[in-house]
Amino acid sequence: MTWMRTLVAILLTLLLQVSVVQYFELWGNRPDLPLLLLIFLAQKSGAAGGTLLGFATGSFQDIFVPHTLGMNMLAKSVVGNVVGKISENVVVDTPLWNVGFIAATVLMHDFLYLLLYTRLDLPRFFPMFFLHAVPTAIYTAAVGALVLVASAWIQGGWVANFSQRSDRG
Repeated sequence: MTWMRTLVAILLTLLLQVSVVQYFELWGNRPDLPLLLLIFLAQKSGAAGGTLLGFATGSFQDIFVPHTLGMNMLAKSVVGNVVGKISENVVVDTPLWNVGFIAATVLMHDFLYLLLYTRLDLPRFFPMFFLHAVPTAIYTAAVGALVLVASAWIQGGWVANFSQRSDRG
């Protein structure tokens, strides 16, 4: 995917997150579409590309929430790097592993973000983590599973085979 198309995909995902996803809220939780896109893109881009994609996604997301400026940028940069690094070293071709990986990645992102947001205030952090981050991770992983199934159906094979790195540069 070229950088221009990637930028457009990030912006469209952010637009969907702020406009459409609110109608799919379950028990106060929403799937994190920008993070889901970051996971998919970082798995194809490697550690350096994942870091840059996380930085771009977090920067655009921070524009919408200026009182937390920099928190999304940092959390998504770290997540992009880790996801990219893992994808360089681990070959994954099972959909169930990918869904679990998405959930674990969302938990890692929210762990970092909430530590920053609560300023290491652990009595505030733990309830927010368990009541918000865990359900969000499950919800985002379920949406990710639907995306994987839809891509497999459209392409005739599992898009989840992230071991193909022919488009890395």
